[in-house]
Amino acid sequence: MPRLDGKAVVVTGGAGLLGAAFCRSLAEHGASVLINDVNAKAAEALATGIGQAGGTASPLIEPVDSWEGGRRVIEACVERYGRIDCLVNAAHRTIPKPIWELTEAEFDLTVDIHLKGHFACTSHAARHMMKQGSGSIINLASRAMAGLERFSAYGASKGGIISATFTWALELAPYGIRVNALSPAARPLQEGRQPSMRMPWRRRPGQTIEEMRDETPPPETVAPLVIYLASDASDWVSGQVLFLSGDSLAVVRHPMEERFAFLPHGWSVEDLERYFRDSLGPAFERPSMGGGPYRWYGGVGKDTRA
Repeated sequence: MPRLDGKAVVVTGGAGLLGAAFCRSLAEHGASVLINDVNAKAAEALATGIGQAGGTASPLIEPVDSWEGGRRVIEACVERYGRIDCLVNAAHRTIPKPIWELTEAEFDLTVDIHLKGHFACTSHAARHMMKQGSGSIINLASRAMAGLERFSAYGASKGGIISATFTWALELAPYGIRVNALSPAARPLQEGRQPSMRMPWRRRPGQTIEEMRDETPPPETVAPLVIYLASDASDWVSGQVLFLSGDSLAVVRHPMEERFAFLPHGWSVEDLERYFRDSLGPAFERPSMGGGPYRWYGGVGKDTRA
């Protein structure tokens, strides 16, 4: 069913693992797709394949790590297709390192492509969408925002993107523009392996982390949520962080205060030393994508159980 007939969509990082799956699905549903990427060969091949399948797509080789780059991407969509109805911010690049090894250049690379890239493209897309009185912006977040060793710059960028999503949803709602974030999970399908629809949330006994991750569903299982958020059927959805992979669809809770403790006279250092552990400590969670029990009650560095 052509749910997106007449709509023009920009996908940054459109030739990547998730981006390519999004572009193919968007075109299948009738959208005209601008495939933005810095990998010219991959973007051009993807556009050719979409055209051969009967869809409409064109490549644009342009980095999005600057305000000017973001402007050129959005203007190209308007010039080629006459409008922009949806922006999917999926450009991706990161260098996994622990904080003590991370260089400033590596940090800047990650933050500029993710955080600045989202801001640059969204700023220019919003101006066109405001004139149209409609639009959908889909940001790419990550479960790494909850904590993933060696990915602090990446996780911090994604956390910033989520915060921006909430604010942009408020700012742009009066103009009929929806802003949401997608927190996906996907792995390339290994040769000879059947695609799985089961999202592996927990390891089985004896299973390694990598074995569990290898069972993560392919990117095509995430694409239906992009189609839904780009379509008019989701005209009531904004300011949300959503997860989809294989069989699992979820909404990510907004950050908010919980498990309160009160003292009428306020809190002194002595009060905190006396009451903090028993009042708030039971609510502590392990900082990681998988969550789980807090493991440092005996002292940080003294209890390293997974």
